Amino acid sequence: MAGVRVGSGVGAFCGVVSVALGSPVVGARYADVLGAYSPGAGVDAVFHSPPLESPELYDNPLAALGGPEEEVALSAGTMTTFVSLGSHSPASGNDPAPGLIVGFSQPVLNLAGADLRIVGNSPDSFVFYEPGFIEVARETTSGGVGGASPEGWMDETFFLIRPSNFSAITDPRLGPVEIDVETDMNTFELTYGPPFEDREALSGYFDVTFGGDLIDLDWAIDPDGDPVHLSDIAYIRLRAVSDSPLPWGSALSPEVDYIEALTPPRGDMNGDGVLDAFDVSVFELALADREAFVSTYPGVAAEVIGDFTGDGLLDAFDVAGFEAALAGGGSAAPEPGSLALLALGVMALSKRGGGRRR
Repeated sequence: MAGVRVGSGVGAFCGVVSVALGSPVVGARYADVLGAYSPGAGVDAVFHSPPLESPELYDNPLAALGGPEEEVALSAGTMTTFVSLGSHSPASGNDPAPGLIVGFSQPVLNLAGADLRIVGNSPDSFVFYEPGFIEVARETTSGGVGGASPEGWMDETFFLIRPSNFSAITDPRLGPVEIDVETDMNTFELTYGPPFEDREALSGYFDVTFGGDLIDLDWAIDPDGDPVHLSDIAYIRLRAVSDSPLPWGSALSPEVDYIEALTPPRGDMNGDGVLDAFDVSVFELALADREAFVSTYPGVAAEVIGDFTGDGLLDAFDVAGFEAALAGGGSAAPEPGSLALLALGVMALSKRGGGRRR
């Protein structure tokens, strides 16, 4: 595991981490870059018995990286798979703005339907959910085709994923949202007041739905509340919606277990969910004979998946980006013969007058 640099402020982290998965799902992609973490007030804790007065905070942000099998150790040796964010407001006036920023080393493409799944620890057996709001950003220094880096988010613009009840609440970016909540101390079930009372109707939040909340990047809005189209994103910022307290001393503190990209990586030309050497000949086919490509791979949007320059096209100018992604993404290197064929395909395209298609 790569070293994690500890930043300024209590609980603030930044760094990039190589996460070892137990049994990763073939083709699955999870957030794998840690940008920053600063917990708000009222971070959830596990109480050891004995002694009950020695809580251990769920404040290790590495728990949000990797997939569902990833665990991290807490200070007393307890293992956890999730990190708690605390409330909307900082624990003290000197702390950085609360929240968790993570990224994907390969951008998450914005395709039809859900693009992300954010999994918290909302239970299925009783009503208990702690809404958090979501902001997303592109990595623009490479035209959107590059992935996240530990500090790359600092000069990027984040856009809010519009919550389903947005028109009935204050903008969570501007301050905490009051959530009217009552607790049954016998069952620990929570009863929520409007407009948070119906969990099934809530979307655009995380740590609400058992098994994870599905997020469509087309829900992104700008500071004025207007829709904004993002072709892809590299960074995700997660924060608690509210400062509303719970009877046992913590806040409505959302948790993050893992974040999964539901769209294929850029360059996955054969649609198997993985960018590897098997995509080389298919990339060549898409360049040389688009009709044959569409016929063979009808579910793959070539102009999106194969666009490495950010211009909305798949053409000879994307070859260098495709090769770089293969070399830098941990995939099996393509055979020299395959790259030679790819070069021939590009030459053939050029000879046909296949420059920039307009």
